[in-house]
Amino acid sequence: GVPLVISEYMNPFSSYLRSPLRRWIVRSVYGRARSVFVQSEFGWRQLEDAGIRGPFAVVPNIVDCDLFAPGERAAPAAPGMPTRALYVGRLSAEKGPLELLDAFGRLSPELVTLDVVGDGPLAAACAERVAALPPGAVRLHGRLQREGVARLMHEADLLVVPSITDNQPCVVLEARASGLPVVATRVGGIPEIVPDGAGLLVSPGDAAALADGIAQLAARGSASDPHAIAAAVRARHSRPAVGALLHEAYEAAALLRKRP
Repeated sequence: GVPLVISEYMNPFSSYLRSPLRRWIVRSVYGRARSVFVQSEFGWRQLEDAGIRGPFAVVPNIVDCDLFAPGERAAPAAPGMPTRALYVGRLSAEKGPLELLDAFGRLSPELVTLDVVGDGPLAAACAERVAALPPGAVRLHGRLQREGVARLMHEADLLVVPSITDNQPCVVLEARASGLPVVATRVGGIPEIVPDGAGLLVSPGDAAALADGIAQLAARGSASDPHAIAAAVRARHSRPAVGALLHEAYEAAALLRKRP
């Protein structure tokens, strides 16, 4: 008789549900839940497409808006200086790092350079492609702690997210909270968090389209207002904002008693 709330964070849900037993368990449990939290409208549709029904509610990812906030650029892109692009993520096929490096093979390092943060099964392949590019075009940093990522976001001019598949990557929200515009692929829940004015969306797996989007955003220079970009994220994804949303949802599920 205790109300049940489910928070769903599994992106490749369709593959998980290939087992008939798993489908039966998930449908049974979700159908009895008082509320099912999903990260995005995309996640909601993915569950429904898999035949899962339940009282869904979107509760987005949280960003530390104290750590990730607009700040003074340590190395702003001055006239004649290249724009600094940043990639932060796992170096694995679904994240599209090889497509990103192919895109930079089409771009002049005099126009834009790239900092890559992350590690993974494609690390060696990425290093090989970087070695074939002009010197200084791409810098590989390996894995960094969150403070290191925040520092690079203060030094960068834009974030690139070349994902082949994804849901609601926190790095997009962290970059926007830092005031950065974003070039990202039009997959999963990414379009929900890169609205007009916050960046550009391109087709996944297309190095030419990715290069064109990066060049377009680089050409805009400082046209984007970092504080306006950050304010929109703070209003929806800060800890107080998501905390209030969760509190309201749990009260609606009768898991919290209202205080007198």
